[in-house]
Amino acid sequence: MNERQKASHISIASANLRLEKYMIDLYKEYGLEKLTVISDEDFNRLNTNERKNIYTFAKGLQECVIVALYVWQTALRNDWAELTITRKIVIPNTGNWLQINKNGTMTLILNEYKNAKYFKKQRIPLSLKSNQIMTIWLNLLERLLGAKPVHPLYYSINQKAKIDWIANAETLARQLSRISLKMFDRPATINTFRHAHEMQLQDSEEYKRMSVDEKKKAHAALLHSLVTGMKYNLLRRDE
Repeated sequence: MNERQKASHISIASANLRLEKYMIDLYKEYGLEKLTVISDEDFNRLNTNERKNIYTFAKGLQECVIVALYVWQTALRNDWAELTITRKIVIPNTGNWLQINKNGTMTLILNEYKNAKYFKKQRIPLSLKSNQIMTIWLNLLERLLGAKPVHPLYYSINQKAKIDWIANAETLARQLSRISLKMFDRPATINTFRHAHEMQLQDSEEYKRMSVDEKKKAHAALLHSLVTGMKYNLLRRDE
């Protein structure tokens, strides 16, 4: 890590604690129960022209979703941007997709990404917590849009009932850094979270007992090689 990256570094454990507190505070601020699909009663209660309403809540919830996908999920690159939502079983070999399965679980399907030539088509299940918050978000998003959303992220939202999908992958990366500054007091980037996941992996007791092939498989979850993964962890162990 260079000096800028060291200044932005945060551990996954610390990020998880702060994210969960941020979500609890957000729900309390709007008189809602933590991590539940918004009820019709609460939706109608907040669907006003007040300064704080269902749209400002949605803006805060989207911030939590964006960070959660890099904390609760093995951190990918900017592959969460420009996904297309599908409920189909058979997925094309082009494009990147968020597949919603019949049982409510979700799978990230990547055909086009940085190392696609080496790792080929990827099917990555969302973790339990990622799946939970994405379900809450998509449920709310559908009610705000008045139709099933085509894309999960990223939306520009303001309190005057205006919501627009931004078709620009770099916008999501910039938003992650902005939200991290507010949530973690540091402008964490996509690479910040990739560093954090690598350090968590390599510092674990389980990793130390892995064979080379097992380590390769573990690093492949971040869609890079063992050699590349080792380069991510350049902080001294005692720092």
